[in-house]
Amino acid sequence: MGIEALGCEIEIIAIGRPAEAVDFLTGQLDLDPTSINIDAAFADASRYEEGFSEVRGQESVKRAVTVAAAGGHNILLIGPSASSRCN
Repeated sequence: MGIEALGCEIEIIAIGRPAEAVDFLTGQLDLDPTSINIDAAFADASRYEEGFSEVRGQESVKRAVTVAAAGGHNILLIGPSASSRCN
């Protein structure tokens, strides 16, 4: 599903620094929209080398993250990672 599936078209104007945004918005700088393949961008961003197979324990946390991700929700984990703990 690409951006066209959302029922709208969005023009993306790429800038290199904040001053370019100001110049563009005030009409002092003419910039052409940037094209992007949104499907490829999401495909690249959703490849991970690590996964839950490396996580030992924390079953309730893994379940909460899985449910949140499946529903397209965000999740905030607070507290120490306990990564320095030896098993």
